[in-house]
Amino acid sequence: MNFEDLFEVTGSEVECEEAPFVAERSVQAVQRRRFSFDCVPYSQEPAIQNVSEAEVLKRLDVLQGLQKDYINRLAIIETALKENVPDKSEVQAQSKLLRECRVIGARTHQAISRITGDMEDEEYLDLASKLPMSSIEHLATVEEKLKNRASADVMMRLLVKARGVKGTVDGVLRTLLHDDLARDYDLEGRKGKKSLISLKCVDIVFDVFAEKPKQSVLDYIRRYVALSHNRHKQKLCKLKKKVVLSVNN
Repeated sequence: MNFEDLFEVTGSEVECEEAPFVAERSVQAVQRRRFSFDCVPYSQEPAIQNVSEAEVLKRLDVLQGLQKDYINRLAIIETALKENVPDKSEVQAQSKLLRECRVIGARTHQAISRITGDMEDEEYLDLASKLPMSSIEHLATVEEKLKNRASADVMMRLLVKARGVKGTVDGVLRTLLHDDLARDYDLEGRKGKKSLISLKCVDIVFDVFAEKPKQSVLDYIRRYVALSHNRHKQKLCKLKKKVVLSVNN
């Protein structure tokens, strides 16, 4: 079939032939249908507004002025931060000095008490009676007391005294915590254990050994935890042996 037989252009109308669907083995009739098209003129883009070179330069000058202003403000903020924020090494040195002063103060108080024969105050006797702590209840009571600075100073005096007798981190911690309580704790609180270094009473141990590097004290505490768990296991084994012997007898 020729393409011209299907389409005819007449004015603004286009004629085409359509073959509608008919039943099987029937003759397909060709019908003509007219379609109307409205021609819309092509819309041109709006003309770009002409800006003079002087206006462009003026706007650039404004932007450069704002940029310089922002740079000056950032420089002022940066200078203020450098002046107000101390160096990390300086903060660590000041913290170490503060801890050493607290230890010296506790030792001085202890020496004066021995010389004058003054009796310890009620707070001192109350905290001393709870050491070594063997239950969660005692530990919770002491931790609540240590929120008070006066009680924290009393605990410092107790642990400084313990260091004078025991001499080691392990000895001070054994004065502070019983193995029955320490079994539930780990250094960082792993494997279902509670964190030991999160306790306020253990934080005072760092102050007692302020002259030692913090990492060194952490290593001693980690060693104490391992030895404490081992001592508790040995205690349970001995207890089981006693029970078995008593049953057999």
